[in-house]
Amino acid sequence: QFIPIIKKLNPDSKILFHAHQLSALNFSDRQAEMLRSKIDGYIGCSRFITQQIKQRFGMENDEVF
Repeated sequence: QFIPIIKKLNPDSKILFHAHQLSALNFSDRQAEMLRSKIDGYIGCSRFITQQIKQRFGMENDEVF
């Protein structure tokens, strides 16, 4: 919810999404679309979480670390 504000105040900053658990991925499809357009990188703390991030955001294998 703070990503648009951060980007507005710091337009040159890079935003990373780092998930530690599945509950971090509980948002609507509309929110996922907005997040994907604002986030510069994605990090999962495990292979499982990384795979879930890829599925949630509809990403390719090399887009999430």
